[in-house]
Amino acid sequence: MTIQELTEQLIAAGGREFPDPINGEKVRMITFRGTDGPECECNERPPQIIVTVWGDYNGHAGNVEFEVVGQQGGEWLKAKIYTVTREKAMGMLPIATEVLKSVWGAYCTEMLKRVPSLQGKT
Repeated sequence: MTIQELTEQLIAAGGREFPDPINGEKVRMITFRGTDGPECECNERPPQIIVTVWGDYNGHAGNVEFEVVGQQGGEWLKAKIYTVTREKAMGMLPIATEVLKSVWGAYCTEMLKRVPSLQGKT
């Protein structure tokens, strides 16, 4: 599967392409609507799920990464599922989305319990 084919499938599944200012056409970044959980402190919105499709390198097809990045209590979380082949990416999308949403939710729950400045926030 080509980088363009997978990009088109991810967009058809509800993603939005976000240009990569550093790597340009070598990498495709697709964002999906934010998690259902708590908002990120840095922008007061739930974090998005980011899918990065890497271009070919030395004759090998690039892999795909799924990640969520967000801030709570002044600390950042970056959770990633990576080295997924392009052929498996669409099947992995719903799994990765649910796992990363759960990770973000668990992180926020623990931060709210343990960080004094966050206690009492919901």
